[in-house]
Amino acid sequence: GLDRYLEKLRELVADLPKGVSSSTACTVKQAFLENTGIDMLDVSVLLFLGGLSDTLGKIATLWRSGQLRTSIDEAEQAAMTSFDMSATDVGQTRVEAMAAFLRRTAEEIANIVGQC
Repeated sequence: GLDRYLEKLRELVADLPKGVSSSTACTVKQAFLENTGIDMLDVSVLLFLGGLSDTLGKIATLWRSGQLRTSIDEAEQAAMTSFDMSATDVGQTRVEAMAAFLRRTAEEIANIVGQC
């Protein structure tokens, strides 16, 4: 479950600096080809990987600053408040688990981004 997901995340972060020769690039190119019939150019793959790397860096920065944790906490509280008005279970039993997953994933990203 979660441990395997976080391991895959660590592998992804470690793989990104390899650029177009990374296994991530290969996987993205293959998925794009299979789903669209188009073979991505290396420059496009590099842009994609760069965007992914930048996004992971932003997540790490926001987590370290406390801003992302605060946003997740606020979203969790707002969802719980909204769901509390419902007479049937429309997700309130899963909100805490979803928020915990986001917190744990963001924490892991903050721990590994910049270390590879």
